[in-house]
Amino acid sequence: MQAGSDVALDFSIKLDRTAGSERVYGLFCDEPQPLEPLRSRLASTGTLPPLPHCRIDVLTLNKRNVLE
Repeated sequence: MQAGSDVALDFSIKLDRTAGSERVYGLFCDEPQPLEPLRSRLASTGTLPPLPHCRIDVLTLNKRNVLE
């Protein structure tokens, strides 16, 4: 991904039809980080460690069933 501020992502999030909370994590670092260890930790513990020179933003989406 191109580094910079206000850079549009080249992908989107696709949600399933299951009601409940979904979390989206944004990792913003001054230098590249190896992502696979972070993905593994997030999958196993549900948390990310503090990373020097990085900011982690979390967005929680609350999905609910809607009658059509």
